[in-house]
Amino acid sequence: MPYGGIYFVIGEFLRQMAPVIDGYLGLRSTLIGYQYSEISLAMLCNFCCGGDRTEDIYRVHDMIEQKPGLRICSPDTVLRAMTELSVEDMSTRPRAARSTVSTRQSV
Repeated sequence: MPYGGIYFVIGEFLRQMAPVIDGYLGLRSTLIGYQYSEISLAMLCNFCCGGDRTEDIYRVHDMIEQKPGLRICSPDTVLRAMTELSVEDMSTRPRAARSTVSTRQSV
């Protein structure tokens, strides 16, 4: 196995983080597809195994799916989910600078 400890990381993620992610974001579909926790897991595995782009999921896909009961989604699914979770441009206004005008008069 080229990425030592990844199955431990996956187990901890599924035990601790997956319920939080799915509880907060809700389920995408109960019939088919991947839940947000599975999509997050795909990105976590990708980055922990040296990937730096979404498309790098293909490099670790076959190795990760050797673990029984574990599914890793495709990069297309990850990008679709990111689009689902994205929001319109949220512009923020900078705070107005406080005036630092001195009240002393020069003599």
